[in-house]
Amino acid sequence: MSKHTPGPWHIFTKAVAEGRQHNFARISYGTNECGDGPEGFVAGVADMTGADLALIAAAPDLLEALKRIMPYANTGAAVRDVYTPEQPEFVAARAAIAKAEGQQ
Repeated sequence: MSKHTPGPWHIFTKAVAEGRQHNFARISYGTNECGDGPEGFVAGVADMTGADLALIAAAPDLLEALKRIMPYANTGAAVRDVYTPEQPEFVAARAAIAKAEGQQ
């Protein structure tokens, strides 16, 4: 299996913040050398709501957050024994969920 385009990914359309249906939007990544636009595009998507675009754009963040949390799950320890809200792994997980839900 080939590697995916590294994140973070972003939604490249102005209307997303308004939650409207889009005829076409792009999922971008990185920042170009001039700092005034994306480095490139992962995909162009048609006829999606802002919520669907947010979920797609959050995919790399969600994957990374799950990878960081899995060592805790693999220990067999109860969540109450390993979880503190300020742990970086859980902060990243909450941020990824917020991005997927369009709150970032």
